[in-house]
Amino acid sequence: MKDMKAKILLIILGMAAAFTACGNTADKQMIGAFGEATELTAEDDSLFTAVVTPWFPSFLPVKVSKQVVAGTNYRFICHDINRTEKKVLVFQPLPGEGDARIVSIDDKEFVEPDSTGYIVRVGMQVPDITWTQADGKTVSIRDLRGKVVMLQFTASWCIVCRKEMPLIERDIWQKHKDNGDFYLVGIDRDEPLETVKKFAEKTGVTYPLALDPGANLFTEFALRESGITRNVLIDRDGKIVMLTRLYNEEEFARMVEKINSLLSRKTL
Repeated sequence: MKDMKAKILLIILGMAAAFTACGNTADKQMIGAFGEATELTAEDDSLFTAVVTPWFPSFLPVKVSKQVVAGTNYRFICHDINRTEKKVLVFQPLPGEGDARIVSIDDKEFVEPDSTGYIVRVGMQVPDITWTQADGKTVSIRDLRGKVVMLQFTASWCIVCRKEMPLIERDIWQKHKDNGDFYLVGIDRDEPLETVKKFAEKTGVTYPLALDPGANLFTEFALRESGITRNVLIDRDGKIVMLTRLYNEEEFARMVEKINSLLSRKTL
């Protein structure tokens, strides 16, 4: 009981001290609300470098606003490598309450990347993405609900992709291309249209390829700095059921069987 009272007192004192300090700070920080966005102090920059940079080395913090709670929330406004604005929310607990951590990126819950760089997991709902294909067609993942969907992340410079794509064409696309319950698209990482078209010709694939300027679609699924090839398999309910990285013969065979199994199940 004494420990609990002491902890509550520490929180109150910490909040009171922060509130007092707010009157002298440029960001006019208030308890329970975010203050105005300001330039980073040396302390803010150190926090960002320690917590955010290891996961997102291309993010450059520009401004920060703060919110005093039982600890402090830092809302960093950043630019990525393409000068796209990103919002990163970091929570710094009170002393002795744990380490600072990323809470969200652009208001989406942050999932710590796995060993291959994925920030999505099997069982999660697929991110809400829209892409433009080389033929000019625009497709939204929402439009494909009720279908089994395979997203292949690729690029012309990827040697492993060049090895895997003819196998995808032969063992998956040619078998299911006429099945209205299946959709396959290769999402080409940050290459121009003409390069993508030539890539399709050289690999001999006939399934659709899509453009991903700035790799912004890719970063919905994995860290920007992580590599390809990758396959994301999605069921009829829009949930991720399989994730692959690089090419492994046994894993590829399991993916083929998984697609066959999903397509064999009739919708109600």
